[in-house]
Amino acid sequence: MDDNADFVVQFFARLKEDCVPRIERATVPLYQIPNADIHLDRTGVLYKVAGHHFILTASHHLQSMVEDNTPLYVDSTDGSSLPIPLAGAMFHGTEEHGRDVAAVKLPPDVAAKLLPQNEFLTHSEVRLTDEKADSLYLVFGYPEKWSGVATQSSVCSRPLLYVCRPYKGQCNPTAFFDPKVNVILAVEQNAYNIIEETTEVLPPLHGVSGCGIWRVADWSAEELLRWRPEHTCLVALQHHWDPKRDYIRGTWLGYALALIKDNYPDVSAAMDLVYAAE
Repeated sequence: MDDNADFVVQFFARLKEDCVPRIERATVPLYQIPNADIHLDRTGVLYKVAGHHFILTASHHLQSMVEDNTPLYVDSTDGSSLPIPLAGAMFHGTEEHGRDVAAVKLPPDVAAKLLPQNEFLTHSEVRLTDEKADSLYLVFGYPEKWSGVATQSSVCSRPLLYVCRPYKGQCNPTAFFDPKVNVILAVEQNAYNIIEETTEVLPPLHGVSGCGIWRVADWSAEELLRWRPEHTCLVALQHHWDPKRDYIRGTWLGYALALIKDNYPDVSAAMDLVYAAE
């Protein structure tokens, strides 16, 4: 692949133009307002099944915020309105055995306010896991460093897009990792912008937690040549960043969807459908 620099640049240009807008519409920042100050807390991905609408995200500290009645909000990222209160939402999460995932069931009025600016993924656009050994992944979330109040009637958060591959280095020996549960991807703050041919210093990844990890394709010239936007699917949710070792860790999506299936039995038929990979 290293001998095909022009081809790779063209592929990433296609990815940015033909695929990223859909991912952006399905990704939302979540805010908390503990003391009248708005604060970006995490990122989530919109998902719908059998008439129910959810935000899939990371679980850490979420239950304690709910128990403490900390006001939580979701932003449509239209840049012209205030975030939407998650009043009436139902929160389901787990942090057991490295499964740091949550599903937030949205009331119909909140889901309606997110449309048509945003887009909820359907079950055909997600996969429970990724069994390929060397996939190319796309990570899309909202860093806390790039968020803030824009005007008295709106907030503004800029997304971070990062394309990466599986991490090959040594993981933190004290951190939980099970390949059946987790995916670990290489992410460096000093990143190379392949399209602009420049080196970029990325912000700290605080606030990105809960964002989607999307499988793009196998990392081979043949796969990239045959790639189409609809091949890209959500496979995991990010929840941990190790800046010393330059990697992020996520949980395979199946564990987040299991929370929905366990708490809402009426979705079982729709979620038991198996969609063949292209």
